[in-house]
Amino acid sequence: MFYFGGISLALNTKHFEILKELKKEDDLKRVADIFNQTERNIRYKIQELNENLGQEKIFIKKRKIYCLLDENDIASLIKGLNVQNYVYEQKERMDLLIIETILQEDEFQIEELADSLQMSKSTLRADIKILTEKLKKVGIHLGQYSNKKYRAQYKNNDLIYYLSIFLYNYVTFDEGRRAISFKRSNYFEKIVYEMLTKMYCSVLEDSYQKIKAIDLPYTDETLNLLILLISVLKLRKLNSEDLEVLNKKVLKETKEFKTLRKVFPELSELNIYFLTDYLLRISCDEKEIFARHRNWIEIELGVYRLIKEFESLKKVQLVKNKKLLDDILYYIKPLIYRSSKQIELKNTVLKEVKSIYGDTFFYLKKAFQSFETLLGLEVSDNEIGFLVPIFQVALRNRVRQAKRILVVSSYKRNLINFLLARLEEEFLVEIVHVISMKQLDDFQENVDLIITTSDLSQMNLKVPFCRVSPILTESDRKHLEEFELPPQDKHISLDALMNVIERNVEGQKCNTFKMREDLLQSFPNIVVDEKAQEMKENLVIQKYQITELDVFDWKEAVKAATEILWKHKYIKKAYMEDMLNHLEEDGLMFLLNENSALFYTEPKENVYHTGFSIVHVETPLIIRGKKIEYFVCFAPKGDAEDQNLLFQLNDFFEEENFENTLKKMLRKK
Repeated sequence: MFYFGGISLALNTKHFEILKELKKEDDLKRVADIFNQTERNIRYKIQELNENLGQEKIFIKKRKIYCLLDENDIASLIKGLNVQNYVYEQKERMDLLIIETILQEDEFQIEELADSLQMSKSTLRADIKILTEKLKKVGIHLGQYSNKKYRAQYKNNDLIYYLSIFLYNYVTFDEGRRAISFKRSNYFEKIVYEMLTKMYCSVLEDSYQKIKAIDLPYTDETLNLLILLISVLKLRKLNSEDLEVLNKKVLKETKEFKTLRKVFPELSELNIYFLTDYLLRISCDEKEIFARHRNWIEIELGVYRLIKEFESLKKVQLVKNKKLLDDILYYIKPLIYRSSKQIELKNTVLKEVKSIYGDTFFYLKKAFQSFETLLGLEVSDNEIGFLVPIFQVALRNRVRQAKRILVVSSYKRNLINFLLARLEEEFLVEIVHVISMKQLDDFQENVDLIITTSDLSQMNLKVPFCRVSPILTESDRKHLEEFELPPQDKHISLDALMNVIERNVEGQKCNTFKMREDLLQSFPNIVVDEKAQEMKENLVIQKYQITELDVFDWKEAVKAATEILWKHKYIKKAYMEDMLNHLEEDGLMFLLNENSALFYTEPKENVYHTGFSIVHVETPLIIRGKKIEYFVCFAPKGDAEDQNLLFQLNDFFEEENFENTLKKMLRKK
């Protein structure tokens, strides 16, 4: 800390962030919450600001903050900063370390670095220790190999992404001037600007101009990160042959590959594959999931389980909502990619989302915990916030609203009663009134639809109408469906009924299993267990695919499962070979439960029909630390049936009595 004239001149970025907030917010508690600090710490920061000003321009009275600073006061604070009196925060010291080391080279000496950054060796060593743990999460290993030297080791893919995302925090893209530069709105950013502008500015500008001049249908955020990736590839001397890229054949045929190859001839072909792969993975416009995601089963089953967990926490039923599943899958694939590369999309309305839809956000965040464990990711609040509106729409849509109907007819009431009865039986409607054509001009009430037995085409109506016969025909019914009348429920879902009951007996002891059985037996024609019925029907159809073996190698069990599918003409022999090759490399496996695993490979022309087989081994076999007893081989054709069958399998293996069901089926064989 440096003193001048008795006044403390030690400030950091946090002071200025708090100062900026004080211009908008005057409640001490809210300011403390915003910065995740105690009220005492905020008081200390305000005291330090006043000391630097030499007078009390900010004061607190009854936990209300009064800020009397004008623009000149703030300008004088900034002007007084220099390398001697600016105190770096830990994050800033970390960023300086990255700039001085891995942004330029893989090896550095601690004494030289301490001098360059004007830091003590003890502080530097402490920061390096923290930085090492931070970098480990993104696949960069920083280790000491002598008393004085450190070296970074990594996969090229991980390093390129990390450096690009790091630069993203300091680069500004001026779309209006079609220019690029480094941010320098505060003292630390000015230091970073001086360090980076010599290395990267010209390369960034060149990449920016080329990318903005071509037609690629992606968001500015996606293209801006692409510019940074290109710049890092150009400046960081790496062996491009060490880049890891899958599905080159698919990538080469894309518009993205061909465009980038033409615009950046100085980059290697592998570099272009890498950049194309980035664009296709981060984009929400994914036309073919199997070409982009080798672990697509994990993703789809993970999302399915995410929805189930959310509905369990919030006590609602959404699993049957196909649109919800598709909407989440559409967003989740690029989310996975961003999260795995630690690409953070800032959600500008996150505060509002938490405030307005706090309940949905809370349950969704909890539901994401198992999803994160499954895929080995950390999903940020920003990303979860983007998904909240999707769930809100699904929650709103599950509450079906009856359509308000006006019936217009000149027939006698006893004949119209037949029509009214059929309408209420078939559709969820509220019949507001029954009137004649003569009364229509004077009718004032708001309705959604007019159902009439007369021709109203010559009348100037503001409400849509549908003409039907007095005795509702099949043709009439189809015509009414075009007006999106909700169908009347003929059955009650057992799961939906149990959700209502559980909400009202929360905290009380009850046998839910017995209650489910009792409801099914008491109301057999009304209450339906849809999931159990679906699974029962499916497994009966597929029962010949279940067998029991006595083997001692888990690969032999998987091989046996694939042979069953081949024998029953679900797959070609080439699919078997592909599956076994994957086992030798990095087998694609998904744990259905603690003792059951699903094996799969990418769908190709080698699958005749979507199907699965199950092999039960008498002695459990150890895979990835789990004792696996049931081996499920899944053969996807690459169509809509894949998803349905996957979800049915998931639900079946989640049932407590699934083993009893399988053993019964084995005994029948």
